[in-house]
Amino acid sequence: MIIKINKRVKKYIFVVFVALLIGIMFHVERYENMDFNRFQDIMDTIRYSNMSFQEFLSDDSNLLKWLNRTLPYMYSFDLLIFLISKCFENNYVMVWVSIIIDYAIIAYIAYDWRRDSRYRNKEVVLSILACFALLPMIHACSGLRTATSACFMSLAIYKFLYRNKNWLIFALYCAIAITFHPATLMAVPIAVAIKVSPRKIVFYITLLGCLFVSQIAIFLSNSGNLFLQGLGIKYATYTSENQFRAYRFAMYGVIVFAILIICYYFLCYRNKLRDDVDQNEILTIDCDEYEKRKKLFLFYICYLAFLVGNANSYEIVCRGAYLIGASAPVVVGLLFDNLDIKNRNVAKVIKIMLAVLLIYMCFSWIRYYAKFFF
Repeated sequence: MIIKINKRVKKYIFVVFVALLIGIMFHVERYENMDFNRFQDIMDTIRYSNMSFQEFLSDDSNLLKWLNRTLPYMYSFDLLIFLISKCFENNYVMVWVSIIIDYAIIAYIAYDWRRDSRYRNKEVVLSILACFALLPMIHACSGLRTATSACFMSLAIYKFLYRNKNWLIFALYCAIAITFHPATLMAVPIAVAIKVSPRKIVFYITLLGCLFVSQIAIFLSNSGNLFLQGLGIKYATYTSENQFRAYRFAMYGVIVFAILIICYYFLCYRNKLRDDVDQNEILTIDCDEYEKRKKLFLFYICYLAFLVGNANSYEIVCRGAYLIGASAPVVVGLLFDNLDIKNRNVAKVIKIMLAVLLIYMCFSWIRYYAKFFF
């Protein structure tokens, strides 16, 4: 069954959807461990002082930077929070702007991905489940910077590997993403490697590289650059015994999701057009389109392998999954490319398992987040 919705209706649905999310976020209670709770203190300081943007960037008093728990050179986020603080009295505008940016990017990717085709009902449902399970709705109040970074990085990857945008455009999007939060930085070398050599060897190199990430972090921590030092310190924080941990279902759910997608890739996905495809079908296949999709799928497989390889870190796994949540229409869409799969029965079983897992994760997030609204 195919869903056919007028383009204008899609725009209306998106606007209503965003408005509902904005309304919901307005009723979130402040908790000390919420990012937004810290941001409000920073915004109040900026708003009621004569501090200029340059002074905010160069602040060495630790009043802003360390209270905000940001890294040096987070220019995109610093600019956003400064402008909102100066232009609006209501701190919740920060949350609303974050929601609009994030879901506008996701909506663009979802629309562009199926610009020349149609979504199936089950594909739409699975995409929505994946988006909310891996990029939780509450991110606007807790995980705001990571979510926005993930959305911009998702857009960068999509434009770079699928739309074949040039390196300059890719670098620009990556710079915006990383200067919101460096959690998505690891996606950059993986994307570059696949762009240069789209082979399975990148998958194995990524897994092997996970063994040396801690050594790289130590090297960065001892470097003379503040940004690189910050990256090393962040990694040490994310992998220490005192790292932040919420409910385990979040981390375990991401790991199981990653393993299922990787299994689908190796058991069901074909790396070349099969020889027994009907001649009429071959004529309708755009080989260039096929190659672009193959690169995109390989990237997500390698990135998920990186998350699995860092299963000792709750933060890396859960924050890293935001990128997959932002790319949900593409990741799920790749599972429904019927011409490139083998072992169709195995593929169906994996899709059912994914659906059950994502439903469970969504309901678990709802149960976990309910306390923030009452």
